[in-house]
Amino acid sequence: MVDLAASPYSTGGGGVTLEHTYAACLLAKLLAGEPISELGDNLTVSSIRLQAGDTSPVDDVVVDGYDPAGDLHRASIGVRRDPELTTSDTLSVPLIRDYLRIVTDHWAAVWEGTWSLTLAVATTRPAYTELGILAELARSEDAAAFYAAVFRPRATNAKTRDRLKHVTNLVSQAAADLQKASTISVQELTWRMLSRLKVRTLRLEGTDRSDRTAAVSAIRKVIADESASTADNVFLKIAELTRAWASHGAVVTEGMLRRELRAYALKRSPSHRWAWERFDRLAVRLRGSIRPGLGAGAESLELERPEEKASLAGLMRTAGESGGALVVTGDPDVGKSALALRVLEGLRDEGAVVASLSLRDLPSSVTDFENQLGGSSLDAVLSTAEVQPTRLLLIDGSESVLEGKSQVFWALASAAIKACVGVVAVTRTDGARQVREDMIRAGEIAGSSLDPLEHVVDPLAGAERQALPLRFNALGRLSGDPRADWLLGRPGLVDALLRTDEIVEPASVLCEADVFSIVWRGLVRRHERREAGAASPDERDHAALEIARRTLGVPSNPIHGTAAAELRSDGVLRIPQDPAFSSGDAFATDLYRDFALCRLFITSGWDPLVSAEAPRWSIRAARLACQVSLRGANRKNGWVNLTTRFDQIASQEGDRWSELPYEALLALGDAEAAIRELWEPLVANDYRVSRR
Repeated sequence: MVDLAASPYSTGGGGVTLEHTYAACLLAKLLAGEPISELGDNLTVSSIRLQAGDTSPVDDVVVDGYDPAGDLHRASIGVRRDPELTTSDTLSVPLIRDYLRIVTDHWAAVWEGTWSLTLAVATTRPAYTELGILAELARSEDAAAFYAAVFRPRATNAKTRDRLKHVTNLVSQAAADLQKASTISVQELTWRMLSRLKVRTLRLEGTDRSDRTAAVSAIRKVIADESASTADNVFLKIAELTRAWASHGAVVTEGMLRRELRAYALKRSPSHRWAWERFDRLAVRLRGSIRPGLGAGAESLELERPEEKASLAGLMRTAGESGGALVVTGDPDVGKSALALRVLEGLRDEGAVVASLSLRDLPSSVTDFENQLGGSSLDAVLSTAEVQPTRLLLIDGSESVLEGKSQVFWALASAAIKACVGVVAVTRTDGARQVREDMIRAGEIAGSSLDPLEHVVDPLAGAERQALPLRFNALGRLSGDPRADWLLGRPGLVDALLRTDEIVEPASVLCEADVFSIVWRGLVRRHERREAGAASPDERDHAALEIARRTLGVPSNPIHGTAAAELRSDGVLRIPQDPAFSSGDAFATDLYRDFALCRLFITSGWDPLVSAEAPRWSIRAARLACQVSLRGANRKNGWVNLTTRFDQIASQEGDRWSELPYEALLALGDAEAAIRELWEPLVANDYRVSRR
């Protein structure tokens, strides 16, 4: 005989309206992140299944959740309006049979307490009180102890003992059609069922609708305006959704519920409070690492960049409304991060839901990041973000995908896109291709057909460049000099120069190598000055180089004294995100990291780069070091040595590396004179020159 699970549609059970309203109350608690007593007060609900015949023989409602140890628990709930629970109550036999299926097929889980049973009824009867008393007594260690407890003098009354006889008779009738139950006594089966049964009296009809009131009160905690009227409307929407979901046996998670309620403004889910606090700390750290403007002493200037802001805001708004993706790229130091963060904050002020972080502050492993979120999956956390028409996650420093963080990037991006949260990835040009590929992969994982948008942040416009020498005395001599035009368009380099307290001459900043020289001399070595009790210039230089070695992944030496702390105070270094798990300080920005690597290659040669297997993220630093080498007295010998060495590196690490000496040459401040000087070795290989 084929066993079929009981359903209220086929057995005259609880009735569709009652079941759906009850399920809506359970879903309201799921939305509010509250425990469900049918599952357990110390458990976190993960999903609610409606008409879950493929999961549980008792399939009206199935609630799944996890305990603090991460173990799965399940509550199978049968909904009946007013069962008699007497020997002649044949309508209840199919439900009892399904309870028996669970306690026979899944007895180990039932006995361990990870699978429980609930009977939800709509009315109040003495029979249900008596059944509840029997269920409480059945928590005994075994069937024998249970029956001894029931029939102990004065332990129960006659009606309760009589109720046990009725229930035993119902179990006997239900077990007749179960093959697995044939080897188990009726008394044992009755005890098993009662030992994990909860009786839930619903208050959803007539004059007492307190369960519905409690559900609306729970919803009020998570809606933005916290009003009773909005909460009631949300409950009505949940009830409407429940009817549709029940017709095809849906598995409803909190994220799914929130997506369907996107017309209502919802707060973050309290069920992932710790995870969202972690995201907030990452946002604060990112904001603290990006200066909103430029400053030197008492002088300051916040760059408005109205055209760039308007263009980027439109694209970010589109991504946020569609749950799509946007890659923001541009040359180093043009102010991509500061601009994107200002636009994000502007959208937040307009009512958008925003989150931001730096990929550099995340571990390379998805598992490690999820452990930092309290063990919650990225999918689960991002699906419980605030609900507003525009939602955005900004990932700064996305070029870190070149440093082994692709996996955590696309896992984070795909989780956001699944949750209809737009993703904005800010990356330098050298990482844009990989970031775009990873973003496309994230979209595929999330099931999105939207191609990533792209926005290139240009250097500062003419009027904005002209404003800098007018505001800062240190830059005054650059005003109107075309040689400094390239520099004034890159606020990141300007910021580093302003920190050195030097008066900048146009002839001293013809290329990036010149800026490196000034910054290293003024900011790292402090113009060779040493205050009492402070680290010496050499100690500060040494500290920066050792951190550069550690960043590159090659052997480094410990740093002693106050040098690292002083470099932190000067904004060159910063404390890592998790000091307890980190090997030490990190560079505050890519610019200082690249300058330190450049200095390392100048002082130690190219062996550290080769030992680290020439990671692509170090290309800028290596090109800068090439540029410094070409500023030396014997340029011809320097050129031959560079091209020979980088051809060797390219043979192992890819052709891209052989191009760096040529790029460095073309970016020199006196590139034309340098090319004339090097013309003979340059044309010695016509193929190579033409190829470049």
